[in-house]
Amino acid sequence: MKKLSFILFAICLTLGSCSSDEKESTQKEDLAMLDNMRNEIIQFTQVNSQACNNAQEWGFIKIDAAGCSGNGGYILYSKKVSAATLQNKIEEYNKTKGEIYTKWGIFVDYCAGTTAPTGVKCVNEKPVLSFDNIIFN
Repeated sequence: MKKLSFILFAICLTLGSCSSDEKESTQKEDLAMLDNMRNEIIQFTQVNSQACNNAQEWGFIKIDAAGCSGNGGYILYSKKVSAATLQNKIEEYNKTKGEIYTKWGIFVDYCAGTTAPTGVKCVNEKPVLSFDNIIFN
């Protein structure tokens, strides 16, 4: 009888450990989630939905610590949106990005000598970052 009880206990333990409702995400799913988070941040900034007629109504904020892109890791935002909310969204994005990159062993090459934008200009009713005399679209 003890032997039968032990066997039933072992079977229940085995079945219980195999049935997990949480599914481990794949690298592709994690990176897609990061893309969605970044797209939500960009949408929140209103950079693609508001016309730029006055450069003073626009600001820029660092989103990417690596800064290897043409914009130095900065994004534009309308000053009509909450800067605090935007900062919180960016911090959550970078925290999640760090966790995902660590999880998958993704190496980030931090660019040395990136330059912060000097301002914002309106070009064809679109805000663009200004880097002294160089404008990146």
